[in-house]
Amino acid sequence: MSIDGAAEIPWGARMTLDEWGDLPEDVEGEVVDGVLVEEEMTNCIHEAVVSFLNAVLRGWVRPLGGLVGGSEAKFAVTDRRGRKPDLSVYLPGRPRPPGHDVPGCPGLSLDLDALWAEVEELEGTGEDGEPG
Repeated sequence: MSIDGAAEIPWGARMTLDEWGDLPEDVEGEVVDGVLVEEEMTNCIHEAVVSFLNAVLRGWVRPLGGLVGGSEAKFAVTDRRGRKPDLSVYLPGRPRPPGHDVPGCPGLSLDLDALWAEVEELEGTGEDGEPG
């Protein structure tokens, strides 16, 4: 991965959340324990579920004065972990996201890949639905 003629940034590079937040929007990746890692790849089913949830959550929270954001928003989960959830929801009366800073988590964030992994672990199945 390179940044407009700048030095190559390899996956696994140590990075602060401020450095991650300053990366151009087209540079992918999340920060886990202070290290830049690749984002998970999605598929059509994943995107259809995200789209459905976006419509449902927007229909609920928008009339109340809330906000639903998409998947490219960067959030500081801890001081060494930055994630880009599939959806982020700012509940009515809560502070709105700042401009280009990496804010703390919104009122609600959804990461379907993490959710599926939890369900599979609870059910004892793998990605293919077969017992693991």
